[in-house]
Amino acid sequence: MPDPKTIELLRGLVLSASDLKGLTDWPDALVEDYLNILDNLILLADTIDVEIDKNLDKQIYAAPTNKNFESRINELEQKLLVLTSPKSYDKLVEDILLRLYSEPDPTYHSLNDIKLKMITEVYQIPFIQPPVSHGCCHGTAIAWSQANAVQNTWYPISDADIIDGELHNAGHDGSGKITVYPAGHYLVLWDLSGGNTSNDDDTEIAISVSGTETDHGKVTFQTPKANYFFAKAGHALLEFTANEYIEISIRTIDNNTPTLTVDSLNLSVILIDILNA
Repeated sequence: MPDPKTIELLRGLVLSASDLKGLTDWPDALVEDYLNILDNLILLADTIDVEIDKNLDKQIYAAPTNKNFESRINELEQKLLVLTSPKSYDKLVEDILLRLYSEPDPTYHSLNDIKLKMITEVYQIPFIQPPVSHGCCHGTAIAWSQANAVQNTWYPISDADIIDGELHNAGHDGSGKITVYPAGHYLVLWDLSGGNTSNDDDTEIAISVSGTETDHGKVTFQTPKANYFFAKAGHALLEFTANEYIEISIRTIDNNTPTLTVDSLNLSVILIDILNA
């Protein structure tokens, strides 16, 4: 018997004509096309559910037989590409994604993934994409310091003066640690300014992923004098599992026991693509 939650999720995507006009600059004809396509998706989901319940292994990758529906999808795709502005299109995409992913089915989680895969891959619908995720934090004049730094010991830069930036599907602990919720590949960018009290001291700054520093995005430099002030930046493309956290760490790799300081810090993370479950 069909899973009602899947149909309800798709029905939840149906905005009224007036709502669509408020979110986009689409002409009336495109609004009507969009609503008709969503009605067809609801019928498609119902059909897919019935066929899956009959014989999941044999039916899940069955080729579509409704060529007219496929033609209408392709036609709508071309209209979307030509008539929508990037701003209104992105807003509509985000609204659809939030509705699709806000209530996962606890009983048939993988089944829902298969249904979405069928709709996106078989029918090439352009506006169903992985959820957006990004997060950032920053601190100015945070006055973080580590006295008598031990050789080859990493010190996470954690300070209550580091504040939230933009967060979406990500969290910040209020001290410089960002947690990413979806698993995926992320672009990480950081920059900081600080100081080192020792002359001729080799210093490293790295991205720490759930407590482990990575060589990707790491910066190594040598202080040319005592009480040397510096500004450094780095970036990396990293793979994260769900709910991993990142922060920035600093260390000395010499045996000079300097005092390491950080005055400002910026950390950003942006989802590039989502990993398959």
